[in-house]
Amino acid sequence: MTPTPASGGRGNAPYWTTVVVAALYLPASIAARALVDPAYAAGRRSVPRAVADAAGTLPATLVAGALWLAVAGAFLYVFAAELDAMRTRTAWSPPAKGYLILAAGSLLAHPVSGVPFLYLLVPAYTLHRGLRVR
Repeated sequence: MTPTPASGGRGNAPYWTTVVVAALYLPASIAARALVDPAYAAGRRSVPRAVADAAGTLPATLVAGALWLAVAGAFLYVFAAELDAMRTRTAWSPPAKGYLILAAGSLLAHPVSGVPFLYLLVPAYTLHRGLRVR
């Protein structure tokens, strides 16, 4: 029996999961910054008072780090799954190590610089994927 090809929606599941996790990255990084930086938390109206009061403490910093690591780790995982899905679905074989090193570097550069480089990576990969596959 020959395997049936995946439907269009299922075939793109790793890609859309990558997009969803990338969309969660900015709110998670804003929440993490509010937990770490008391001045930032006090200056934002959208930050709850309890979070602003706890900002800068050791438990809040640990929660912020765990939140950022969870979202960043999930992004790297689903991004690797998307690259693997591209290898099995198409003739294009994306350079996994290059993309993952770029993604990890982007994720690590954000807390250091404060600029979400991840949003440069996602459109670049989407554009590259669209140009290579079609």
